Amino acid sequence: MQRIGVIINTSSRTANKLDNKEIVTTVNKNIPNAKIYLVKKSLNQTINKAVRDGCRVISAGGGDGTVSAIATVCVRNNFVLGVIPLGTMNNFAKDIGIPTNIEDACKIIAQQKVKKIDYGTLNGDLFINNSSLGMYPRLVAEREKRENRHGKLLAYFTSVLSTLQKFRVLNLKIEYDDKQANIKTPLIFIGNNDYSFSERPFIRRKTLDGGKLSIHIIRYNRFGQLGVIKKILTKRINQAHYYKTFHTKRILIDGGSSKVLIAKDGEVTAVKLPLEYKIEAKKLKIIVP
Repeated sequence: MQRIGVIINTSSRTANKLDNKEIVTTVNKNIPNAKIYLVKKSLNQTINKAVRDGCRVISAGGGDGTVSAIATVCVRNNFVLGVIPLGTMNNFAKDIGIPTNIEDACKIIAQQKVKKIDYGTLNGDLFINNSSLGMYPRLVAEREKRENRHGKLLAYFTSVLSTLQKFRVLNLKIEYDDKQANIKTPLIFIGNNDYSFSERPFIRRKTLDGGKLSIHIIRYNRFGQLGVIKKILTKRINQAHYYKTFHTKRILIDGGSSKVLIAKDGEVTAVKLPLEYKIEAKKLKIIVP
């Protein structure tokens, strides 16, 4: 079996609550051939150190952001990715069936059962879960600015109000499957494989090797956009009247402004248009149960 590098992002939500020695002990007990790296300053520098040390299986101990960063390196070098859920949501780990219990996750990694799954790209940059434009990235950006001053709960509510006051509807042009359309929307969501609003919870995916992007475009409603989004998520209206959904392998998004806020695996950045989203089918090697 190949040597396994285990990178523990100590700033992750669960890792923050646990003693580092406890995490290291659990990993050593259940993955005997592991070399453990604790992220102290730079995640990228720590990943590069694991690569230089000859690790060809690299396990991400952290949240979705940590997993995404390590997945990028694994794809680039044809390495194998492992996941130890230590983040707040751990959406990716849940979708591939990794238990949130650290010891159980480590036992799965030790077995090294490998499967090839899909990932998405935005202008060539990898994402494992999803990306979005519009209200959600704006909300996340506003919340992050307020958290240090107000705490998480108050920051959330004030950021919602601020987003509603400042937000402008996106006027975009999309191209996919030899089709073109001009759209007006408060939110467009691009998922790595199928996120369905027709089932609850919609944030779960049944497969990660379907070879397709899942696109959801909320239709603009000037009489109460926030209420529409709430009703879609709670299944209180006929969703087809309020959002458009389809699947594709590639979508190009363009518009009038030079930059737009996007969220990608929970991280928010400003990106120049146009945006090209693609699915890369079965190109990520990952350890599964």
